[in-house]
Amino acid sequence: MTEYSRLVSARVVDFQTIVDSTLELGNLTVLSGSGDVGKSAFLRAIRAVCLNDAVDEDIRHGTKKTEVTLTFEDGTEIVWTKALKKGGCYRMGDTEYNKCQGKVPEAVAEYLGIGTIEVDSTTTLTPQLSDQHDL
Repeated sequence: MTEYSRLVSARVVDFQTIVDSTLELGNLTVLSGSGDVGKSAFLRAIRAVCLNDAVDEDIRHGTKKTEVTLTFEDGTEIVWTKALKKGGCYRMGDTEYNKCQGKVPEAVAEYLGIGTIEVDSTTTLTPQLSDQHDL
């Protein structure tokens, strides 16, 4: 079985309602708080890195790009950026991936170990990233 390095922090800049926020993660992290303070936006930002599925509306109003940085226990950093009217781009270590065509680069996907499963003929899920709005 493949062992994956633990995610230790996530920094989100100009994604939906988030201006600039960093979350340090432990072995178990629980996000709680009042409604409309950015908990779901933070999770959607992490999902955008893992699936490269963000849209222009995810970029915070009045800004031209968003950036999410995931830092792992082994020191690996994955930086994902999305500019208006452009697809997501990645940097992992010294390697940049600028023409992803809406896909996650193979090396990034392999490192993250995130994938989808087919529930039935019309439904797929990403179990590592599913939330209350799925299904």
